[in-house]
Amino acid sequence: MMTQKGKVVRVTYSEENSQQTDLWMYRMMEKIILEQLNIDATIKADLLRTNQSRIKRLISGGD
Repeated sequence: MMTQKGKVVRVTYSEENSQQTDLWMYRMMEKIILEQLNIDATIKADLLRTNQSRIKRLISGGD
């Protein structure tokens, strides 16, 4: 049995975050989804699609 070591990253969120911070957070979520989650490809695609719609709303100025 092979064990895999990973990193633990703590990300905190506050309502005072700027748009750039929010965008960074969603990009980090995207990176985690793509590189770290060992889940079915259709679930991964759905998570990425949801994340992209959040990014588009953020960029367009909607919450």
